[in-house]
Amino acid sequence: VVGVWPGLVGGLVGRVVEDVGEEMCRLISCVTHWSPAGTLQIHVDLAALTTVLHHHMSPKARQSFQEALEILPSLTKDEERMKQDVLRKFRINTRFLLACFLDLEPMPDSQNTLSVI
Repeated sequence: VVGVWPGLVGGLVGRVVEDVGEEMCRLISCVTHWSPAGTLQIHVDLAALTTVLHHHMSPKARQSFQEALEILPSLTKDEERMKQDVLRKFRINTRFLLACFLDLEPMPDSQNTLSVI
């Protein structure tokens, strides 16, 4: 897509991010019981996803990820500290991947991602 029509990449990524946010919210809402380890894992997963994709989130995608986060049980202070440690390591170990996402042109808030399909 970058080689054929570079201007389409931001909108395409934005649409995929919307779908991922909706699916994360749907899957999280299906869980009836969260173990402490599962709760910590999904908090880390959501934080990592939003770290990577925040420049490419439409308001709809932001809302889906926020709704998913609101469904989850809260973390204890120790769990929050562990989450931050994992995310720090994630950002260090994936810095090249993160740079790829940052190099994409961000999707403007007013862009309608449905137009790229």
